Amino acid sequence: MGRLDAMTRGERPMLILFALALFGLLTWIGGEAWQARRFAQRQRLPDGSIVELRAVTFGRIHRCFSGTVAQRLLRKFAPARLGRWIGGAEIQHQGPKDSLIFWIAHRPGGGHWFAGRGAVAVTINDRGQEGEMGDWVAPFRGESEDLDAIELADFGRQDKTIRLRIYADGGQQRTRLAEFKAPNPLF
Repeated sequence: MGRLDAMTRGERPMLILFALALFGLLTWIGGEAWQARRFAQRQRLPDGSIVELRAVTFGRIHRCFSGTVAQRLLRKFAPARLGRWIGGAEIQHQGPKDSLIFWIAHRPGGGHWFAGRGAVAVTINDRGQEGEMGDWVAPFRGESEDLDAIELADFGRQDKTIRLRIYADGGQQRTRLAEFKAPNPLF
């Protein structure tokens, strides 16, 4: 007689309930990990460093997490007092009205392209025309990466995708550094 046959009537439902709860938890964690990678687009800058589109958020209150995928996932759901143990950081921004934020992670290789060299970010509509210039808000400078938030108050709300192009501002001569695109959260 096996262990399952010897279970009492009360043990089997508990085992099934536990298995279902574990399956639900693993499915939820997998979905969150997929969400974290959904916007992940990486590009290499001229100095060899890497920039990555970490997230796109819409609303009045925004938040994003720095660190590895595991750190970001844990920070999102763990109690705040565990933050120091987990690593990474939570960055928040609250604007006066609804806006769109592109969260850009930068792992410096030869300098801070965005903060130190006066980078400019502009939107690109579905027709390829440059639009609004983004405001750089809520910068975070970490040990292994920087996280910048580029806020767009007025963007192509009718476009299916929103593209953000980042230039190194050299006055009249702009050098294109990176371009990211994401689904329009309002479409």
